[in-house]
Amino acid sequence: MGDSEFSTISLEVYQNQVRNNPTFFRWCELTRPLPNTAGFRFLPIRQFKKEIVKTGDWEIEKIFESSSTTNTGISNHAIESLSFYEELSRRAFELHYGPLEQYHILALLPGYIERGNSSLVHMVKSFMDQSRGGDFYIHNFDCLNNQLNKLNEAGEKVILFGVSHALIDFATQYPQGQPSNLTIIETGGMKGKRKEIQKSELHEILKTQFNVSSIHGEYGMTELQSQAYSKANGVYFCPPWMKVVITDINDPTRPLEANKRGRINIIDLANVSTCSFIATDDLGFIRPDGTFEIIGRIQYSDIRGCNQMYQ
Repeated sequence: MGDSEFSTISLEVYQNQVRNNPTFFRWCELTRPLPNTAGFRFLPIRQFKKEIVKTGDWEIEKIFESSSTTNTGISNHAIESLSFYEELSRRAFELHYGPLEQYHILALLPGYIERGNSSLVHMVKSFMDQSRGGDFYIHNFDCLNNQLNKLNEAGEKVILFGVSHALIDFATQYPQGQPSNLTIIETGGMKGKRKEIQKSELHEILKTQFNVSSIHGEYGMTELQSQAYSKANGVYFCPPWMKVVITDINDPTRPLEANKRGRINIIDLANVSTCSFIATDDLGFIRPDGTFEIIGRIQYSDIRGCNQMYQ
């Protein structure tokens, strides 16, 4: 999908969602201009904690739920079609890594696997079902270490999805000494389990302990159906149906140019049944080539003026 086609489809989706999504209409009306004028508006992600966001009338197959590590409530994302979610997740993954059938997919996701409605767990489980094999691990580090050693000895290609604090805990106890076909995909932060550290520092620790040249990353969230991936240095690539727009944190109506730091907003065309225009609480910037980097979370105590609308 080229830029022109993406822009055309985005406008059509935007206009449809303003007409047929009461939640999004109220936000666009509040922030004006409305969709027949210049400029998209992005729905604050926290709105998914207050109501079920839908465009049109359709039957819900699944509701994905977020964690609540910040004690600000749980986000709910209604999914019209799980098969659609699984297919696009697979396509986004295979754009960067090739066919799932060549990998063993392992996952170290404590805090996610215990929840029955995690979108991340659902995605990774669907990957396992299409791979050469896979399993989830929580605190059974010894079993994970044995499996990594076994697959390494067999020369198998392995992808390990893991949340940051669990990856550090595992790698500290079981540093991997032998070169292998192991790819680490970090899926999230410390979740209150450890002190937050700079992403670059985290990746240096993990590279050393896992004996790999780079740490990959997956950028997704409950409120989206698409994922961006980073293969090194925290630089993320979107699939063709997803785009990042940066806006001023104090004025959600003002987009910023490349290399300017601001709020990360997502256009996710996969969210056609809910809302494709999401204002996240993440801070970052777009690079001139369209890739993006994440700096951290927006501190609401530092936000002034117009952005009080996000509260």
